[in-house]
Amino acid sequence: MSDSQRFPVAAHALAYMAHKGAFGPAQAAPSALLASSIPTNPVVVRRVTALLAKAGLIATRPGATGGSWLLRQPESITLDEVLKAVNGCAHLGSPPPGPRAARSASIFRVRWPRP
Repeated sequence: MSDSQRFPVAAHALAYMAHKGAFGPAQAAPSALLASSIPTNPVVVRRVTALLAKAGLIATRPGATGGSWLLRQPESITLDEVLKAVNGCAHLGSPPPGPRAARSASIFRVRWPRP
C-alpha cells in the first residue's frame, strides 16, 4: 500500500469511528464497515488500523465480532499524530522530482514564504 493511501484511509477511519461513537469494544467498528464507508478493501483498513493501534490511537479486536474503537477523545488526536502513526507521506511539503522541480520549488517560496 502506498504511503499516499495510508494517511487518508487513517484519517477517514478515525473520523468515522468518532462519528459512530466507537469508544469501546461494545461499539467497535468492523473493518468491512469502515472499508465500505471509504470505499476500499477491508484488508487495506486492517493494515491501517494495525498502525493506528500500534501508535496507541485506537484498539482493535480480531475475528468475526471484532473491530476498532478510539482510545482517546477525537478532539485530542492531531493530524500530525495520524501522519506519524501511518509512516505517511514522506514527500509532503517537498517539491515533486523531475525537471519541473526547480520551478515548483520557486513557486512554493514565492507563494508561501518561510519566516
